[in-house]
Amino acid sequence: MGTHGYMAPEMVEMMGQSRSQRKGYTSAVDYWSLGVTVFKLLTGHRPFDNHYTEDSEVSATLDKIEGNGEFRALHKTIDFPPYISENTKLFVKNLLDVSEGSRLGCDGRGIDSLKEHVFFEGLDWIVLQQRHLEAPYIPEYTPPKTKLQYTSYDDMMLQIDKDEKLEVSERSERALLKTSIRATTKLNYTKLN
Repeated sequence: MGTHGYMAPEMVEMMGQSRSQRKGYTSAVDYWSLGVTVFKLLTGHRPFDNHYTEDSEVSATLDKIEGNGEFRALHKTIDFPPYISENTKLFVKNLLDVSEGSRLGCDGRGIDSLKEHVFFEGLDWIVLQQRHLEAPYIPEYTPPKTKLQYTSYDDMMLQIDKDEKLEVSERSERALLKTSIRATTKLNYTKLN
């Protein structure tokens, strides 16, 4: 049904139901999972990894699913680190709305409402789609090996050919050795009888 920690409340609720009680789910579960993923990318952990506490505000739905700790955890307040901007907090909170109907992206306009969120302010979606958008941050990268393994494509292919010939040669030698051992064993057996 989904990966624990990324499942929307409606999916967690379905886990406690028999097949005949399940009503299915909509694309709203994908928006929830996006919210969890964004939060994890920003913080290094999922928003609901902390344990549920009785002091948290929870919806009346919890009474229907008594004892489901995972479902209860999804209703707790999300603790954001101080470095997360207000627009980002709003974006994640809107994606992680426990009410499927009011979750960002579930207003009938789908992805368009998500694209118009203040979190994406200034992003040109057409330029992004055409892959002409420059990355806002490019980390410095130094390859682990500074020495090239091959100086050219031709050198690489020559080495591969040598390696294959050596492998074929080694296999031939092993096959020849096995054959000569069998022949010697058969010859010795024949001499004994």
